[in-house]
Amino acid sequence: EVCVLACADGYEISDAGPVLYTCSGSAYAGPSSGAQFPACTPKNCTSGAPNGRGVAHDCAGAATGGTCTASCSNGYTGNATAFSCAATGELSGTSPTCVPSECRPLSLGEAYRTTACEGKTTGQTCFVDCADGWSLAKKPGTYACAASGDFAGSPPTCLPQPCTEAIPSGADLAVGEDCSSLRTL
Repeated sequence: EVCVLACADGYEISDAGPVLYTCSGSAYAGPSSGAQFPACTPKNCTSGAPNGRGVAHDCAGAATGGTCTASCSNGYTGNATAFSCAATGELSGTSPTCVPSECRPLSLGEAYRTTACEGKTTGQTCFVDCADGWSLAKKPGTYACAASGDFAGSPPTCLPQPCTEAIPSGADLAVGEDCSSLRTL
């Protein structure tokens, strides 16, 4: 009778192949020369990788019997979780729940209205336009909340508006010429 020594599930032969043992009397006898056992290496897991919004992991290359960690990327918060690689070639574990972090307040000059950016979180965008007393020259500026916690974008062009309302008047007042050409500061 012949007995074949091969690699267990989740492992693959990394040398010449299986090793044959023969039944001689009441005991198995291996080869008289060469490897007594096949060289087996763990197979990489190819499915079941952690996923989800903001999830990062170090599971690439995880092999049978190995473990890896899933965590939240920069700009997200949540607890890391462990995954293990089974002999079936599948990673098992639960991906972390990653919550986007809120960006720091956008601080631009007084010419800009930034209220649409309040409370934005990683990956969200907002528009910045002009504050009262300023007119928008082209289109609003678009800002994105980056993983760093800061906004990235360019402000719009805001032009000061002329002051035309509530100029003091009356028979006993003399309004100078310089009041008719004033603009928002």
